[in-house]
Amino acid sequence: DYADAWAVLANIYAQEHRFGFNPRPELYDSYERSLTAAYRAVEIEPRNPTGQLMLANALFDRHNLAAFRKAGEQAISLNPNDPEPLAHYGTRLVYMGEWERGLALVTKAIALNPEHPEWYLDPIIYYHYQTQDYARAWAEAQSQGDSRDIWWLLFRVMILGQLGRSQEAQPLIDAALKLKPDVRESLWEMARIWNVPEAHIEHMADGLRKAGLAI
Repeated sequence: DYADAWAVLANIYAQEHRFGFNPRPELYDSYERSLTAAYRAVEIEPRNPTGQLMLANALFDRHNLAAFRKAGEQAISLNPNDPEPLAHYGTRLVYMGEWERGLALVTKAIALNPEHPEWYLDPIIYYHYQTQDYARAWAEAQSQGDSRDIWWLLFRVMILGQLGRSQEAQPLIDAALKLKPDVRESLWEMARIWNVPEAHIEHMADGLRKAGLAI
């Protein structure tokens, strides 16, 4: 009967598929468990913003975007000055292509938490890349720390590719292939998890190809 625990459990299950953390598809459907746990959190405490946020994220993962928006708006209305719901919901809107609303939420989250996690900048980097402001995208990327997860690496590779700096991209390509050897084949699937429009995925692939990563 502890709503926050169910909400966080929903997030743990979601990470199994979203980032490939300890996946066990032979035992259960992690997406189904994520959604069930999120609904349980909201059932226990309908006005719990963490529960509503994790429900929104679980619905987003299942590409139920109308229900995602409803739960996401509910999460931020319940606690409008909590940067976490703002950043989670706003980031997903940006990746979907709803840039104005998404960036407004992410920018507010950053203002509310100057010591924000590095991933708060990911949608800003992504936006500048997709709008072909590659110099601005690179400047934003340079302001991040050195987390070196797969998207951290790929964002930098695609920007460098568009800037014609493929030689600089090669060490990052090597690191990406070491971290995820099948990244050439799996990019589209990885991006579709985040509901990125097909044309935007092709633009990402174009930058990676120009850098020397044969998507």
